[in-house]
Amino acid sequence: MDPITHAVVGAGIFALSGGKISLSQPALIGCVAGSLAPDIDIIAKVRNDYYYLKHHRGSSHSIAGVLLLSVCITGLIALLYRGSSLPTVLAWTFAGGFIHVILDFLNSYGAQLLWPFSRKKYSLSLLKIFDIFIVMAGIAMLFSGKGSIGVKMGIMAVSGLYITALGIMRKLARRRIWAFFKGRIEQKNIKVLPALLGFFEWDFIIIAPKHVTVGRVHLLRRDIMVIERRRLLQKKEKEKFMENRAAGFFKEFTPIYHIGVRKRTDTIEVVYTDLRYRLRNGFMHHATAKFNSKGALVECIFHPFSKDKRIPF
Repeated sequence: MDPITHAVVGAGIFALSGGKISLSQPALIGCVAGSLAPDIDIIAKVRNDYYYLKHHRGSSHSIAGVLLLSVCITGLIALLYRGSSLPTVLAWTFAGGFIHVILDFLNSYGAQLLWPFSRKKYSLSLLKIFDIFIVMAGIAMLFSGKGSIGVKMGIMAVSGLYITALGIMRKLARRRIWAFFKGRIEQKNIKVLPALLGFFEWDFIIIAPKHVTVGRVHLLRRDIMVIERRRLLQKKEKEKFMENRAAGFFKEFTPIYHIGVRKRTDTIEVVYTDLRYRLRNGFMHHATAKFNSKGALVECIFHPFSKDKRIPF
């Protein structure tokens, strides 16, 4: 999610306390700071997008990472707000950080919730990167101020129903896709993700034994559009290209990717494509591994956000 959403939701969560919404309130400052803190990994962007995306939603987005960040933020607040209740500040700071990772867990990018025990990114693929309803719910919570706890709980309940509705929509999208292909595929092989734009639009990825199919379904119009179909490498052929830096990065970066091979006169180019996010002109993230005629790795290049962008790594 974007920083504005996280800050608004963080402030809205603090409103549950009934405390004063003011910059003089250390617990509010902690809650908002906590809701933004997991994205501290953006400092890796100073080096380049490869290091940023490699580490984004990693340790700072885990429960352990949020706890550590909360302790650090509470320590800073203790220096600025003398006499503040540190347990209260710590609790609300952690609450802000926790809601951050839950929101990120609900979209397609996911988060390493269980770091350091697991580097897997967990995701429910329900929310878009920016969701106006979540922002509005945070604003409503914030402006409820010291109002009735019933009003605040009502907003929370509506938000829960909204998330539930998205889950139902995704399930309906999967069923329609399965029916469209007339049983030629298994439902477990259909991955459904929220489209970048459009409330009733859902992207889908079908992983069959020989091909991967990417498309989009519109629930209201009942339209299903197949955007692209790509051949999958056979198991032995795929294994040859899974032991290099580009493959290692993509295995951690995304759970859904495609491997394509382009054979040149004296080189072999292997292109790894993240299938989760697609813009009008194609998929957002790619990586290229180049091998010489003897099979030795020559170069690895990351293409973040566009094929035209090249970052050697």
